[in-house]
Amino acid sequence: MNGNTPSYYAMPGYCPDLAGLCPMYLVAAELDTLRDDAMEFAMGLLRDNVPCELVLAPRVGHGFCVVDHPLTRWVHDGICASLRREFGMLEQK
Repeated sequence: MNGNTPSYYAMPGYCPDLAGLCPMYLVAAELDTLRDDAMEFAMGLLRDNVPCELVLAPRVGHGFCVVDHPLTRWVHDGICASLRREFGMLEQK
């Protein structure tokens, strides 16, 4: 990098081609100032055929996942389910 362009590892939203990235599970908070960036990143992933799930947590702000709450538990369960699916660790019933 030339010092003017941010690293794509630090700021993946600036990467012109996201193809080849692993599947993503993104969580955005409705009242977070970064919400629109997360949604744009998700759209870029989908445009470049990267499997992507986007959860928009309603009526919460940045950092909501550090508070024990039913919504937080639901989001954490979704993250765990996504990882189990991607790593072939589906629960047997």
